[in-house]
Amino acid sequence: MAGMNGFHIQGYEERVSAYWPEFAQQGKERITVRQLLAHQAGLFAIDEPVDRSVVADLDRMAVVLARQKPAWEPGTRQTYHALTLGFYESELLRRVDPHHRSLGQFFQDEIASPLRLDVYIRLPEEIPNSRLATIAPPGRLAMLIGFPLRLTLEAMNRRSNIYRALAINPGTRVYFDAHRIYARNLRFGDLRDAALRDALCSAIPAPSGAVGKRRVA
Repeated sequence: MAGMNGFHIQGYEERVSAYWPEFAQQGKERITVRQLLAHQAGLFAIDEPVDRSVVADLDRMAVVLARQKPAWEPGTRQTYHALTLGFYESELLRRVDPHHRSLGQFFQDEIASPLRLDVYIRLPEEIPNSRLATIAPPGRLAMLIGFPLRLTLEAMNRRSNIYRALAINPGTRVYFDAHRIYARNLRFGDLRDAALRDALCSAIPAPSGAVGKRRVA
């Protein structure tokens, strides 16, 4: 996100709402860029129902994000915004970028391609599945044995912050598709309209990065 400083960002102490006016709803008008990027905005979860169709539509997602109320007074606490931060970063970048690119497209145009990096946020269709590692969620027994007990209990508690941040709206499964490889574009199984399918191919900013193993030292 440091690359945004070349796109009319006046510094990390500037308020997010200076670039994204709708963001000022629900007591977020004083949140600074620094607080947002430092996981201090209290926006680790999304209360409104969010599914793949919303995630794939950047304009609809922006409306939902702007309406979210912070869980506490911004800047007074810090918690890991595991999934939400990427969505907020992407929309902030769209607001300051003259070309209104998503985070994935900006990364590809301004960083990955110039440096010849085999890294993507939204994997191109021309890259074959044979180059990708598959991913599968752990079974219940593996989760009970492999994770700290407190974390497991919190993840099962539907009222906990961990559950709200990782399990729902949209939850970590938004990028997992039994018929696809990890980091592939989102697809809806039986959709026949090609234009609609393409519209649902989304760059999920938080968890969907893909890196070629030959580029990792």
